[in-house]
Amino acid sequence: YVIYTSGSTGQPKGTLLTHAGATHYLQWAIATYRPFPSAVVSSSLAFDATLTSLLAPLLCGAKVELLPEHDTLDALRQRLCDPTPLGLVKLTPAHLEVLGQQL
Repeated sequence: YVIYTSGSTGQPKGTLLTHAGATHYLQWAIATYRPFPSAVVSSSLAFDATLTSLLAPLLCGAKVELLPEHDTLDALRQRLCDPTPLGLVKLTPAHLEVLGQQL
């Protein structure tokens, strides 16, 4: 599959990743992050980091919650304050910084 990265130029360019690489990465993620009863996807489905928060839990039979793409940070903050436990939340450093100020 192809991911797009800005690299050092700031211009998006496609980078080809193999299915074998994705499979190995998901096997590692499952072994490392397990167990997770549920996970939340707070990033775009086109974002490469979403591979972990979407596919790894599904491969383990866990529930995945997709947050709305509009006002994602507010929806994520509300979900993190919900008492229902989450096993996996994958965030960018920028999201973590903003949420840390709000929580």
